[in-house]
Amino acid sequence: MPIPANRNALIADITHEFGELRPVLGSIAPKDTSQPVLEGQIKNTRMSPHDLVAYLVGWGEEVLRWNRHWEETGKPCAIPNAKFGEIARGFYAAYAGVPWAGLLQKLDSIYGEILAFLDRRTEAELYETVWYTTLTSQQAYTFGRLIQLNTASPLRSAYHRLQHWRQVDD
Repeated sequence: MPIPANRNALIADITHEFGELRPVLGSIAPKDTSQPVLEGQIKNTRMSPHDLVAYLVGWGEEVLRWNRHWEETGKPCAIPNAKFGEIARGFYAAYAGVPWAGLLQKLDSIYGEILAFLDRRTEAELYETVWYTTLTSQQAYTFGRLIQLNTASPLRSAYHRLQHWRQVDD
């Protein structure tokens, strides 16, 4: 799908990607979720399906935190600027003790909340307000684009990682 340029396209993109991925996640037996069988988020590493969902949950919670901050203060909040690998490892560790079924329930809940708050946001709030500018390239991102980068894109990537694993495993 092309990068969403408006609120309705963003909602459709997230809904589509979540709808593709969720049945695949639900079909994985809990006993198969802890082995590092997937290409990792960090170059030359491996991760488990559990780590993959922890990563999705972690970024989903970040998006919800950003939205709560904006609702409470009317201002964008700080975006993590740690190295990507540190962020991923932090998400894996944060949810390491959560059972597979509980992690999937958390994922469902988070994506429900994200779609609900997107219904309340205006086009201007999502796509006409710069939320973040990178320090190195000075690339400006709207809240809608940041949401897409941290929801729909990782959902799509997760789906493809799992499909590749299943093809190799067959």
